[in-house]
Amino acid sequence: MATSKRKMPKIRTFLMIISFSLIWSFSLVSEADQNQFFDLVTQAKQMDWTGRKLVVSWTEDHCAAFELMVVHGSADKYYQRSIYPERPRSRRNQSNGNEERKNREPGKRVRSFRPTRLSAASMHRYEPLIRNNYVLERVEADVTICGRKAQIWSITPHQSDRNKQFKVWLDSATGILLQSEQKNGQNRQLSVLTQLQFNHQLVNERLAELKRDQQKSGGSRRGRLVSKSIAQQSFKQKLSLPDDLLSGFQIEEIELMERPVTLSSSIPTVHLRYTDGLEIVSVFQSLSSAGRDRARGNRRGDRPRGQRKSKTIKQKIAEIEVTIMERVDVRVYQWNDNDIDFTLIGGLAQSEMDRMVKSLILNR
Repeated sequence: MATSKRKMPKIRTFLMIISFSLIWSFSLVSEADQNQFFDLVTQAKQMDWTGRKLVVSWTEDHCAAFELMVVHGSADKYYQRSIYPERPRSRRNQSNGNEERKNREPGKRVRSFRPTRLSAASMHRYEPLIRNNYVLERVEADVTICGRKAQIWSITPHQSDRNKQFKVWLDSATGILLQSEQKNGQNRQLSVLTQLQFNHQLVNERLAELKRDQQKSGGSRRGRLVSKSIAQQSFKQKLSLPDDLLSGFQIEEIELMERPVTLSSSIPTVHLRYTDGLEIVSVFQSLSSAGRDRARGNRRGDRPRGQRKSKTIKQKIAEIEVTIMERVDVRVYQWNDNDIDFTLIGGLAQSEMDRMVKSLILNR
C-alpha cells in the first residue's frame, strides 16, 4: 500500500502533463485554422469582382427573400444594392402629383439594417475582434459550390450561452465568400452568390455608377461621426453611452444624424453602432419631445414599406415598459426613459437583447 501511495502523485502528474499537452496542441491547431481563414479573407479583399447574391431568411412564422447586386473593388470599395424586391413608389406621390414632395431630398432614405456583416472587407477590418470572440474551424477542405472549389468553415461564439452559429463557404482560389448560413435558435438565413464575374472594367463602371447616384442624391446619407463627449454635449448629458453593452461588443462609431419622421420633419438623433466583429447592434437615442411628433407622424411603427407587420409584445425590463417587435431576422426594442426615446435593433437572442436594454437603462 505504501508503494502504491508513492506512485499516485506520479500518475497524477503524468495525467496533468498529458492534459496540458492536449490543450496546447489544440490551441496550436486553432491558431493555425484562424491564420488560414484570415489568409483567405486577405486574398479576397484584394479581388475585383461583381455578381448577384440571393438571401433567404425564415423563422417559424415569417419568411423573407431578396436579391442583391454586389460589387467588390480591391481598393476597399464594396457595396450592395437591392435588385428584388424593388423599392415601391410612394402612393402619396403618385396620387397628388406633388413634384416638390416627389423630388425633395431623394437621398434621405432609411438605410436597411443588416444584423450581421459577412464580407472580406469587414472580416479583415475586425480580425482582432473576431479572433477574440469566435472559434474558427475548417470543416471541409475540398467541396464544390457554385461550380467552384471551396472550403467550409464554421464560426461559433466563445460565449457558451450564445447559440448563434455561422457556416461559410470560401472560394479556395480567391477567398471570396460563395455561400453562408446563419442559425440563431429558430431563425435561419441562407445567402448564396448566384453570379460571379471577374471583370475589372465592369467593376469600375458599377463603382462609377454608384458615385453618380450619390452625387445626384446630395452625397452620402450618413450623419456626422463624433466622440462620446460631443454626443453628450449635444443632448445635455442625457444619453446612455455604455462601452460594455454586452460581453465582446465594443462601440464601432457614434453618429449624429437627423432621423426622418414625416415628409417634412426630422429629429436630432444619436446612433451608436456596436459590434463584436460579425454581429451589429444599433442604438438610437432622441429627445422624447420630438418623439411625440414621431408617434403622430409615423403610425406604421417605423416599419419599412412592403414588409408585413411585426409581432409586437410589451414587457418590463428594469422597471421600464419596453415594446418589442420581432421581425424575420431582427428584434426592435423601443422605450422611453428620462425624456429620451430609445430604439435598439439587433439580431441576437432575446435574452441577450434584454440584457442590452437593462444595461442601457441602468447606465443612465
